[in-house]
Formats: sequence, C-alpha cells, structure tokens
Amino acid sequence: MNKVIISDLFLFIVTIGWGYTYLMTKGIIREVSPFTLLWTRFAISSLLFYILFFRKIKINSKKFIFQSIICGIILWCAFVMQVYGIQYSTPGKAGLITGLFVIFVPVLYFFLERKKLSKFTIAGSIFSFIGLFLFSLEEDFFSLSLGKGEFILIFSAFFYALHIIYIDKTYIEFENLNVFSFIFNQMITVFFMSLPIALLFEKFPDTVSSKVIYGGIYNILVGTILAYSAQIVVQKYSPPTHISLIMVFESVFAFFFSWLFYGEVITWKTITGASLMIFGIIITATYDRK
Repeated sequence: MNKVIISDLFLFIVTIGWGYTYLMTKGIIREVSPFTLLWTRFAISSLLFYILFFRKIKINSKKFIFQSIICGIILWCAFVMQVYGIQYSTPGKAGLITGLFVIFVPVLYFFLERKKLSKFTIAGSIFSFIGLFLFSLEEDFFSLSLGKGEFILIFSAFFYALHIIYIDKTYIEFENLNVFSFIFNQMITVFFMSLPIALLFEKFPDTVSSKVIYGGIYNILVGTILAYSAQIVVQKYSPPTHISLIMVFESVFAFFFSWLFYGEVITWKTITGASLMIFGIIITATYDRK
C-alpha cells in the first residue's frame, strides 16, 4: 500500500482518538483543577516521550532552545484556555470551536506578515462564523447561548493558530531541525509553566475516581504521546492539504462523541451551525495553502 495512504489512514485513526480526548478532559476537570491536570499530564508525557526517543533527543543551540520555549509557552496558553473552556462548555462545542484555528492561521498571517487573504479564507471565515452564530442561537431566536466557556475556547483556537505559525517559523529558521528535541522542549515547557501555578493556587486531590485515572491515561497516551508521534510520522509522508483536511474530523468526532456519551443536545440549529463551521474550515484547509 502507498506510504501516503498508510500515513493518511494512521492520522485519521489518531484523529478519532483526539476527538474523544475532549470527553475525557470534561470528566477529569470535574475532579482535578486545570493546572494540576496540565502539569501531571505533561510531566508523565515528557518522561514517556524521553524514554521512547532519548537517543534522538539532542542538546541544541541556545537560540533553538529559546525558540522551542516560545512555542511551548504559546502551546501552554492554548491548553490552558481549552481546559478552562471545556470546564464551562460541552465537549462537542469545545471540539468545534477549537477547530476554528484553521480559519485563524491565514488571518494571523495577514496581520503578522501582511500576507494577502485569499477568497477561500474569506469565504471559509464567513461560513464558520455564521455557523458559530447559529450554533449559539437560543430557541427564541433573540438571544445567544455563547457563554464564558465558548469565548474562552475561541481564544484557545487563536493560540493554537499562533502556535502553528511559530512552528512554521521555527522550521524555516532552523535547517535540519531535530523534531524530537523540538517536541520534547515544548512538552517540558508546558509542564514547568503549569506546575508553579498549581502548587500555589490549587489543591492536589486526595483521591480521584477510576474515570479520572482512565481519562488521564488516555489523554497521556493518545492525546499526547500518540499525537506527537503521529506528527513526526505524518509530516514525512502526507501532503499538508491531506493533514489539514483529516484534522478537520477531530471536531466532527468530538461533537459525535459528545452527543453519544455526554448527551449533547442536537437541534436543527446545532446541526446547521456545526455543518457550516466544518464546511468553512474545510474550504480554508483545502484551498488556502499560505
């Protein structure tokens, strides 16, 4: 079988797993505070990642380490916003709104580097934001249900987009970049950014349920280790357009699992709004290639 097809199939399977992490995070956050969740997740993930790839993780230049830390801080901001957003929203909404990062990437490129917005980006943005409006419309059609959680998740999508831009800049700036060191440095950064805040302002739970333990293991193995390992493999074989399109399904599966297991309420407005958001993301991911 063609390596591209195998790579795409692998990413699709991983994307299904990523969609389920929203549901797991919602369950964990009921018993574990946000920064405690993040430092434990990334402490264990960093350790496992190092054990798996320690032969390939190298000490790099100070400039490269600094750039990795900047990317890690942006990633930390995205995770913090996402965890807090999920705390006040539903897993399905979290998945869909996070998927808007695809729209934000070309828009941020426009403001940061004055790269012209294509007609596809503009069209995709219009579809996505109309979809978000419908998705948030109350039954009386005169008020919106876009609450605190949804607003926080929009900022999370913004930081995920900013993270992608800085990753792109890093790959351009450093030839023959050691991707294992780059990923490890970012994971360690998220850990060190989360730990002090958790120790100062949060209480580590005395006991947790088996659901939290299962969810934590799942998020570490599937949402972090497998996710970053997939990034290493997929970048070698799958074209960028394939990656963008397949990753759109993370939002779809997040919403599906939220409906199936969490009881996400589905009406004609949520279906129409979600469809428009996904359609807008697909347009941008397919046709806008920076």
